[in-house]
Amino acid sequence: MKRNTMSFLILIVGMIWLGQIQAQPQAQVPKSVASQTPSLQNSPQPETIKNFRYWGDLQIDYKNELQPSSQKNHNAFSLPLLRFYLQSQIESDFGVQLGIQFGPLDSSSGEYRGLLKHGYLYMNNVFTEKDELRYGALLNPWIEMQEALWGIQDYSTYGDVLLKRYDYLPRVDLGVQYISRFEAGLWALSLVNGEGMNTADTGVKKDGQFHLELYPFSSLRSQNEGRFFLAMGYAYGAYDGVAENLAIKDKTLVSLGIRQNLGLSFWAEAFQGKDAVDKIAGRVSDAVDLSAQGGTLAKSEGAAGYLTYSFQRDSVRKWQVVLKGDWVTPYKGLNAKWVRSQSAGLVYQLRERLQLALLNSRAQYGENHSLSHRESENWSFSTRVNF
Repeated sequence: MKRNTMSFLILIVGMIWLGQIQAQPQAQVPKSVASQTPSLQNSPQPETIKNFRYWGDLQIDYKNELQPSSQKNHNAFSLPLLRFYLQSQIESDFGVQLGIQFGPLDSSSGEYRGLLKHGYLYMNNVFTEKDELRYGALLNPWIEMQEALWGIQDYSTYGDVLLKRYDYLPRVDLGVQYISRFEAGLWALSLVNGEGMNTADTGVKKDGQFHLELYPFSSLRSQNEGRFFLAMGYAYGAYDGVAENLAIKDKTLVSLGIRQNLGLSFWAEAFQGKDAVDKIAGRVSDAVDLSAQGGTLAKSEGAAGYLTYSFQRDSVRKWQVVLKGDWVTPYKGLNAKWVRSQSAGLVYQLRERLQLALLNSRAQYGENHSLSHRESENWSFSTRVNF
């Protein structure tokens, strides 16, 4: 038995060694050769795919609950964020990008799984030299912009983009998107299912979204220094399974601010929306209770503000004071239905790709806002690594 096992191991090692010898010439094959493969079944080997890159981030938290009283002093370590991004530039004008996130399935589950956050085929230079076509599981352009500018989902339970935080827009949806860039900004048109990537679309209606970003005193958002920006968006769709006069689903969005590497930066965002109550009750605005308003149209509004002050100790280490607040009224005219949250804290950039943050986060609700959510507060210490 031992002799058979040893023979098997020698055979495996020999095969691996032989495979490495045979694989060495393939690493020198130009990418153009792979594109000339006579059969689609003969897909190129990984060594022949050029311009492949990856990046990601990892966050580890220690959190102590102060409110509600039933959870006071409950504390735990957690890993709320582990993301990988993969991009392959298959040819000069098209490629594939994937985003994969590992995390708990929900707030009460200790089970971690990998979830596809986005994944799409992109094509450049479709009509002009500065346009792009995306097809697949797409990032919402409004949420993508805010995350790229601020990274505001980095820290704090209540740190997400306003419309994602309160579940008014899905971060990722399935569809097609066209982006056109110009000297001082970009605009985008999207056609998507409308229900989000993780919800099956069983209806016949689709959602559309127009998105505009302007950087009048600088170039695109890829530049980090002194950027004033103004953004507007409009998302429109219709719900299935409700009366036509109640099937409205629209959001009007506006945002402005200035981003600086050092000194004072600020950002403000606001929205107004219309939705069928029967489709959003118990889901948006931290599970708002709208059971008594069934069969009506909810007119919502909300706003958020984000303020930071950054100062640098040396070429790498940087301190940042962070203040953020938001509020949402999910049904205008109901004074007891509202939610607001605040975050305040200090971020320290210990290394170029390593950040530490200490934050206090709170959320308050109207007296009759929700059956499941109550006022909450916590302190958190977060360690964030970008790689």
